[in-house]
Amino acid sequence: MPELPDVEKFKRYLDATSLGRRIAEVAVTDRRLLDGISPRRLADRLEGRWFAETRRHGKWLLVRLEPEDRDDWLALHFGMTGTLFHEKDAGEPPEYTRVLVRFTGGRRLAVVSMRMLGRVDLARSPERFVRRRDLGPDALRADWPTFRERLGGRRGMVKTTLMNQSVLAGIGNISADEIAFHARLHPRARLDHVSGERFRRLFDATQESLAVLVRCIAGGEAMPDDFLSPHRAEGEPCPRCGRAVRRIVLNQRGTYYCPACQRV
Repeated sequence: MPELPDVEKFKRYLDATSLGRRIAEVAVTDRRLLDGISPRRLADRLEGRWFAETRRHGKWLLVRLEPEDRDDWLALHFGMTGTLFHEKDAGEPPEYTRVLVRFTGGRRLAVVSMRMLGRVDLARSPERFVRRRDLGPDALRADWPTFRERLGGRRGMVKTTLMNQSVLAGIGNISADEIAFHARLHPRARLDHVSGERFRRLFDATQESLAVLVRCIAGGEAMPDDFLSPHRAEGEPCPRCGRAVRRIVLNQRGTYYCPACQRV
């Protein structure tokens, strides 16, 4: 599933390909991707305008429209299999295209979602959108006081709490495993039992892991050898101690950890 680093990659891709292009036409090929808006309304709000800037909040990509009007932001969520394709407006669009934005000048942007788990919405402002969606602060931008206020004293497991989008927005399955690995915490550890130095280590691991994942996934750098992600399979050697990586299932999510390095 696209997580915070993946959506940052989509943000940079849209910035490089689609900003400043006037929208000539919006075609919705499957309205199930639309969240509470009709194809006609989406087209009415976008056609004749252009994408001016983007912001990412957690797993959502928000795109500001110019000239300003009532609905000034397009909101995109990519679900498990979503992506963007910018290309010449010629021939058939990419497979599983659900929304197709045609620009003047012969270019187009396809919103692709194979499993229909993404969402397309409109918003008056990013702040209102975050409140309406009950999203927590963006995980990568959360400072120490914010992190402590959002997670301190919670009684859930470390991994499931990190993935709760109303607590912190943007952390998905892979990111949560990476954070727990660098914090040396078992994914099942109860958060209210993590205190003092260990709680601060969890904050540092969150910021540092996400920053590296963004550099690697969005920026194209190679994944460091000491990260869990390249070894995320049952029986793979732990990049820290060499013991076998284990797989368990938490909340129906495959979860990887080192039983020697990460203890409850």
